[in-house]
Amino acid sequence: MGFIKNILGEPNIGNFKLSSGGNSGRQFSSQSSIKAMEPKVPFSDLEMAYKSDAITFNAINKSTQMIMAGGFKDFIHKKSNVVKKFKRFFERIGDVGNDITFEELLENIFRDQMIYGNSYVEVIFNEDDTKIVDLVIIDPKKIDYAKTSDGKIILDDNGKPIGYIFKLDYGTFATGDEIPEKYDRVIKREDNTIFLLSKRVCHFKLYTIGDKFYGLGLIEPAYKSGIYKKNIEKGQANSIYARGFSPLVAYVGNERRMATPKDIEGVLNKLVKLNYQQSDAFPDWVKIESIKLNETSMAQSALKDMRTDQVAALSAPQALVSGSGEATNRSTLSDQRILWEFTLKDIIKKTMAYFKKYILKPINDYNKYGGVPDIEWGELRAEDINITADKIIRLLTSKSSNITEEFRDDLEEDLRQLMNIKVSGRKQSKKKTLIEKEIKKKDEDF
Repeated sequence: MGFIKNILGEPNIGNFKLSSGGNSGRQFSSQSSIKAMEPKVPFSDLEMAYKSDAITFNAINKSTQMIMAGGFKDFIHKKSNVVKKFKRFFERIGDVGNDITFEELLENIFRDQMIYGNSYVEVIFNEDDTKIVDLVIIDPKKIDYAKTSDGKIILDDNGKPIGYIFKLDYGTFATGDEIPEKYDRVIKREDNTIFLLSKRVCHFKLYTIGDKFYGLGLIEPAYKSGIYKKNIEKGQANSIYARGFSPLVAYVGNERRMATPKDIEGVLNKLVKLNYQQSDAFPDWVKIESIKLNETSMAQSALKDMRTDQVAALSAPQALVSGSGEATNRSTLSDQRILWEFTLKDIIKKTMAYFKKYILKPINDYNKYGGVPDIEWGELRAEDINITADKIIRLLTSKSSNITEEFRDDLEEDLRQLMNIKVSGRKQSKKKTLIEKEIKKKDEDF
């Protein structure tokens, strides 16, 4: 049931079972709790990096858009009835929990993984905990494993986390699961939090290292480079401001007149006013000069290196995410886009593996749909569509290609129409003539 949204009433933990006695299936290497390798950067800081850094923001969004452009196509199973049941379930997503579509759910899962390295989906059960009725995306900043007071993740006898602690917004109320008696005294609870059994939370992890309890996203590896870059950019902005209003210095007095403290104070007051007015007048014994500030190339070199670190971690072509028009030849950019596509395909593969095992399988187990389907994802096209078209057309028009001229023209026209490339009127007319000849020939044969 959806405890986070407090929708369906009191929980029933009858389906929750700890490992029974004996050694069958027990993971001997696990302890009752473990101090996991936590993310070095808090989720709130990763989110701020996403929202405040243009390169990070654009790279994450472009990667998500590329993945979703391929998009979910269909469920695949040998039994058509199984496919129909899963399609019906995901068409109704959002009816019980938050207002959200299936596409929005997938998009949020991909984006959260890239930003935080972790994405969480609440599995909502009916009132009796016998059937899964909906799915809800969870803010990663508000949920964590159930832990002891010294920060260790509490594990059951099989070495798996017993559940999660969800932090509610102030002023909201929800009833969570009852903490199993075995762990009631060791679990750490804070104000305005609820406990959720593991079966209610699907935890997606992008890249895992060490003990594998937390995922690693695309921002964290170059997070410090992003912070340093921001500090340098801030310093440069202040420097540019200073150069735009170059500091003025006044030489008061000359060989004919000795300046008094009152003269110096009067000239200084006039210099201050020059920040707000265009001109002023000074006597001939006062000389005004501006101080020139030299821009260091070291800062520019450091900025370039830090941007490169960011782009490398984000795995997206720099020319595309920076928008600065770096000198990148067409062939190099095409190679970068293909490598980017490999990264995105890997993210899709990992995510869909989690989705099948921890969402589709439980739905089938509880709802008795008769099987667990595979997921067909659309083809990504990171390579420029015009480059692809050129390659195909060069192949078709190659002299070594054993293809008739009519077939070449026909296929070239179809490919150009498919890729939204303008087709010449001559080739359209030629295809029409060929079709008319073929129809006439069939009529004569008949």
